[in-house]
Amino acid sequence: MSEASEFFNEGRASLLSGDLRPETAPAENHPRWGASAVLRPSDPQILESLADLVKSVGAAAGDGHWAHRTNSLHFTLRALESYRSSIPAGDARRTAYQEALTAAAENMPFARVELRGVRPHPAGVVAVGHPLDGVLATVQSQFTEELRNRDAAGFETWVRDRWYVSLLHFAGPVANPARVARWCDERRNLRIGVVALNHAEVIRWHFTGDGVQAQSLHKAPLGNGSVLGSRPASRTA
Repeated sequence: MSEASEFFNEGRASLLSGDLRPETAPAENHPRWGASAVLRPSDPQILESLADLVKSVGAAAGDGHWAHRTNSLHFTLRALESYRSSIPAGDARRTAYQEALTAAAENMPFARVELRGVRPHPAGVVAVGHPLDGVLATVQSQFTEELRNRDAAGFETWVRDRWYVSLLHFAGPVANPARVARWCDERRNLRIGVVALNHAEVIRWHFTGDGVQAQSLHKAPLGNGSVLGSRPASRTA
């Protein structure tokens, strides 16, 4: 069994047992929701499919959880630092992140990822990404090296090998965990579609009171070659 499969299987067990990691509003130096490097899907039909899933899983989980807004749906390339409420232009770390991401993305093609299946984990529910090429892993590796060259790679020391788009983050106990688990089980192999990711970004997270919203600080384009655009798949939310 792969590490990713173990992660999601353990997540389902955690959901059913109530052993969750609910989110809290970020504050200065909070270890989560700091600046990150991400890739956000932009195809309208893929986003519509994901938005339908967000609405549906939100209904299954009940009130009080963080349902992600469409413009905050993303794949995380790397978390970069603890939370800061302000990251001004000209900030030395921000400049290092931006330069490193631009260098990592240079001459790279679009990243193609199939979104297929949803899974619970201890912090929420995700749509699972299955890369169709090595672009994400290559950009991730190159980004890490570029950060090291700028003494900016110290925050996240592990290598991400799970690609997914978070639909919902738990923000407290789940009233009916069996209902959420069943919702995920029914969509375990749901084909959402293939997305072509055409840029990476450095973003900061802004807390809205009932979730987080992405604010782009820098975009680094991908796409030195052409690929087929995103294509949605038939699905039932």
